[in-house]
Amino acid sequence: MALAILYYVTEMMTMLFAKWEYISPLAGAFLPLFVFTLLSVAMLKLART
Repeated sequence: MALAILYYVTEMMTMLFAKWEYISPLAGAFLPLFVFTLLSVAMLKLART
């Protein structure tokens, strides 16, 4: 649940930065996706079964 909230907050922040033209709109749309994809791959590699 915490990761979902963190993703939502990150997405809202990057979209706001894109709206204010601090970052490009493309980066604002896809940066959270790339960050959380890398984070999920790292967590899967570290998971012990």
